[in-house]
Amino acid sequence: AVLLVAIAATVGVAAAHLPAVPTVALLAAGQAGTHAVLATVPAEHTHLSWTMLAAHVVAVAGCARLLTVAGRLHAAITRVVRAVLSAGPVPVDAPVQVGPGGAVRRIVEARPPPSIRRRGPPVAVA
Repeated sequence: AVLLVAIAATVGVAAAHLPAVPTVALLAAGQAGTHAVLATVPAEHTHLSWTMLAAHVVAVAGCARLLTVAGRLHAAITRVVRAVLSAGPVPVDAPVQVGPGGAVRRIVEARPPPSIRRRGPPVAVA
């Protein structure tokens, strides 16, 4: 497992530092390296058949295509996010008052203002 991780890390570092190398070449190198490591370990992975070679070719081509599509999708999403974040805050208009129109008087307006009151003795005293 350590050797497989070392191959994956080597291919990853090569991909990061050598952007001119095609993704297919890097994936093929990784497949060949992992196959060589698994062939040196005493296991049943020492043979190379046509079906295994075809499976490796299909895996390399499929993964390269998926990585290309993922890179394009990431670039598109990044452009949209940057455009949204660089636009700045959206101006907000004054809130719209929702309620009855001017023809309906509110309950507070229906009673007289507090400064106009009848002051004087009760009716029974006068």
